[in-house]
Amino acid sequence: MTAKKRKRRGASDDDLPEFERPPLAEVVLGIQFDPLVGMAAAHLGAIWGLFHDRFPRTEDRQPLAPVFERFDSPSEMTAVEWNLDLVQRPPLPRCWFINDTGDELLQLQEDRFLHNWRKIGPQQTYPRYSKLRKSFAGEAASLERFVAREGIGKLKPNQCEVTYINHIVADGNWREHPEAGKLFRLLADTEKVKLWAVPEHVRFDTAFLMKDAGDEPRGRLHVSIVSGFLKEGSKPMFAMTLSARGTPIDEGLDGTLKFLDLGHRWIVHGFEELTTEPMHAAWGRKTR
Repeated sequence: MTAKKRKRRGASDDDLPEFERPPLAEVVLGIQFDPLVGMAAAHLGAIWGLFHDRFPRTEDRQPLAPVFERFDSPSEMTAVEWNLDLVQRPPLPRCWFINDTGDELLQLQEDRFLHNWRKIGPQQTYPRYSKLRKSFAGEAASLERFVAREGIGKLKPNQCEVTYINHIVADGNWREHPEAGKLFRLLADTEKVKLWAVPEHVRFDTAFLMKDAGDEPRGRLHVSIVSGFLKEGSKPMFAMTLSARGTPIDEGLDGTLKFLDLGHRWIVHGFEELTTEPMHAAWGRKTR
């Protein structure tokens, strides 16, 4: 796919491909922001109160480390930076606020806010990006108002994230991991590699530079393909993760939402370009 074609495809939702049966297992929309240094454990409970009606269950997890996309030099890819302020006081947990059915949750820590959708049953359908985006926008706005009202800092997004996780399970189109080329165009020669045995495990990672309308670096689309087996029945499967991460396009939450829209387009087109036509047919590719 040429650079010219990539730029055109990133400009509009009009040509987004659609599938009736996508192998989607999880979607994440989120922002990373400057640490809220005034946040205390009591604030986490108060914030849960904002969303308690929809997310009545809660769990505590280890906080995620900050991650930034850097563009200072060609060799400098993703840089991870730890917030040294956490050393000065007891670290706050990452809180999960979970809905009754367990298919949606919010994640909150002092510098991160995420909304996850998870497929928890074979008959469950993805609620679509537009619906999740609307929910996330309202939740982030509520968090921003709370932070301002309590005087614990200012919500200043510095990175945005859209992640789609696909679980592609063996079916009539493929049966074993060495047949990865039947699913993924970049792995088309996997079956041609003949040593003394076929590959037992397949792992592939790459990243694509995302540019804005002014041809300036805005983020990266990270793609990971890992072979594995389902817990039930040990059926072969591939986990394909596409994650678009980068800086807000404008200030405030509006700039965050603009990046999420850009990242969503890159992910949907990336999924289409990196997978094969036979699999598109199996997933019910819709024609326009």
